[in-house]
Amino acid sequence: MACFVFMFLIAWLQVNNGKAPVSAVFKTNGEYKHAGSVIAESKCWSMLKGGLTVDESGPGELYFESNDTRVEIWVDSVSLQPFTQEEWNSHQDHSIHKERKRTVRIRVVNSKGEPVQKASLSIEQRKLGFPFGCEVEKNILESHAYQNWFTKRFTVTTFANEMKWYSTEVVRGKEDYSIADKMLRFFKKHGVAVRGHNIVWNDPKYQTKWLNALSSREFYNAVKRRVSSVASRYKGQLEGWDVVNENLHFSYFEKKMSPKASYNIFKMAQAFDPTSTKFINEYNTLEEPRDSDSSPAKYLKKLRELKSIVVRGNISLGIGLESHFKTPNIPFMRSALDILGATAVFKKNGEYKHAGSVIAESKCWSMLKGGLTVDESGPADLLFESEDTSAEIWVDSVSLQPFTQEEWNSHHEQSINMKRKGSVRIRAVNSAGEPVPNATISILQNRLGFPFGCAVESNILGNQAYQDWFTKRFTVTTFGNEMKWYSTEVVRGKEDYSTADAMVRLFQQHGIAIRGHNIIWDNPIYQPSWVNALSVSDLYNAVKRRVFSVVTRYKGQLAGWDVVNENLHFSFLESKFGPKASYNVFAQAHALDPKTTMFMNEYNTLEQPGDPVATPARYLQKLRELQSIHVAGNIPLGIGLQCHFSTPNIPYMRSAIDTLAATGLPIWLTEVDVAAPPNVQHRRVDENAWTDVVLTFRKSSVAMNFGSSSVATNGGEREMGSLRSDRTLVRARSLRSDRAGWAFGLYVATELWLELGRYVATERSTCLVAA
Repeated sequence: MACFVFMFLIAWLQVNNGKAPVSAVFKTNGEYKHAGSVIAESKCWSMLKGGLTVDESGPGELYFESNDTRVEIWVDSVSLQPFTQEEWNSHQDHSIHKERKRTVRIRVVNSKGEPVQKASLSIEQRKLGFPFGCEVEKNILESHAYQNWFTKRFTVTTFANEMKWYSTEVVRGKEDYSIADKMLRFFKKHGVAVRGHNIVWNDPKYQTKWLNALSSREFYNAVKRRVSSVASRYKGQLEGWDVVNENLHFSYFEKKMSPKASYNIFKMAQAFDPTSTKFINEYNTLEEPRDSDSSPAKYLKKLRELKSIVVRGNISLGIGLESHFKTPNIPFMRSALDILGATAVFKKNGEYKHAGSVIAESKCWSMLKGGLTVDESGPADLLFESEDTSAEIWVDSVSLQPFTQEEWNSHHEQSINMKRKGSVRIRAVNSAGEPVPNATISILQNRLGFPFGCAVESNILGNQAYQDWFTKRFTVTTFGNEMKWYSTEVVRGKEDYSTADAMVRLFQQHGIAIRGHNIIWDNPIYQPSWVNALSVSDLYNAVKRRVFSVVTRYKGQLAGWDVVNENLHFSFLESKFGPKASYNVFAQAHALDPKTTMFMNEYNTLEQPGDPVATPARYLQKLRELQSIHVAGNIPLGIGLQCHFSTPNIPYMRSAIDTLAATGLPIWLTEVDVAAPPNVQHRRVDENAWTDVVLTFRKSSVAMNFGSSSVATNGGEREMGSLRSDRTLVRARSLRSDRAGWAFGLYVATELWLELGRYVATERSTCLVAA
């Protein structure tokens, strides 16, 4: 080996039984240097990626070792690549130019948009675009010189102790956030972002003093109050949270609560502050390859556990690396960052975009159909990955087909003409059935033939203007809450359907179809308040009575039922009655009302290709279970897709609908809305996003329902539309269109119903289209 050489290592490892951590160790001149580690498994190969800096010449030996003396280590395809300092620097510069720099084209125009000839242009960078920061303590509040020095140099900061539990609750029950609040106000004033450090610390040495004396129940409640207090206090104000600090090295809360303590604390923090990134924060992952507790492999394992947290949408996770270096091992650092970077947690340039998923099986090929929108040029890598690290993935016959916007629109029109239009032959005859020569025929469409609607709430009953506006536009509706169990049986055994009955009569009078939403909701949060106190036997009987009561009451009067709402993401019934709980509720509902279509209703199947819980493949898997219900004839099933979009991924949406449409079942888009971009006021929803959604579904025979006509007070006016204020369709004082919804409204009349005839319908945001 030559002096001052960077060695980069890749090796493929397997053990003969189970799993075991395996390390790569170099021996040079009697000294052992660790170069990296991986959790190796039997029956599959695991890649160890690592490296080290060699500062001496002479022979060297490479060993692979494990602390588990029972396993046999198998090694294959070892690559050990040396780099001189110059070669390493050259590679770094190349990566920087590729990942961190872009060509910029600037066009100078006058107020009329006309080019300005020979214009002089100067650019001055006032602030770093890349986050660069430094930790501070409270003494900055008293030093103007320190404040001026700091705010000119840094864009991000972290408070050393001022947000920590032992600082904000020195005495049990007496919280004091005054110093942290002052520091936060100061840095917000100067445009410096703040990282939250930390919610709890897993090291037993750094706890507030009174905590250890608590009973198990008191301890749990204290932790819950702490998470609620600090996360809700700074909700939406922080760059991110270190949630359970150093929970790879320490396990204080796991010993006090349960092995899933970190998981549960992350889940609580996400519920209280869903938009802030939740970080794992650890030391030695980059600094010390010998520390097996926080190796990149162990870090990834913890990340995968946290990614499985069930919340609406995906939990936003981040990777925090403390980086307390002595002598940095540069090649190992790079290999560790490469491993962690492949998680797709970081989303900057070089962003990872999910394009689709499938449940792959052995002994047969499974087709993955997906897509994505690319808004930049440059090279790209296509990766196939699985969270099941024991599986080896085989890939064949990959086709990646690009479309320009014009080609995509042309394909839309072709599909619309083929699927949504047909030749009509009209023959005019008199009362005797004889042809009438030269007859003049005119056709007036009085009502949409394609189911198109909007969800409503009970306030429509007392608002004649709202009723007139609604009944002129829609052919289908869904009730926001009025048919749900927690609305019809507030007190156990005392059912009240009077509001739902009145709404049913109103819409039947106007010939508007009604979707039943819902028989049972599988989310434990949305149950009648008295349900949780029941024994399993009493709960079983209560659920059975609920299904019988609501289904028989509206038998034959509804266009369909959402039977067990969101039963891919949640499992309240399954946790109480076993894995066939949803199956049994569907079977009972069908037995009571055999002609009504029974729908699944889920979110993220179209909206979020990165959500593994509700992929089209998982949806189909659940549908097949329900199709096996033993009844006379086939149970009439339907596909409900909620469609809460941020930025719609149009190619993925089309591929997902094509996958689901192969079942031949009716598809309803049940709760369609598109969120305003985060940098735009909620009254200015991105019209292009709405247009993309409309045009995508117009080519399909899909029924569609936009949001929920729940009406919320806003500045003296009432808003009808999505329950979310950034997704409103109509303002109710004058029933005039809101830009957020009716930038989209023109498409509703002329475009949307053409698109939606083949598979889908929508229900809960503020308009509905049925299949």
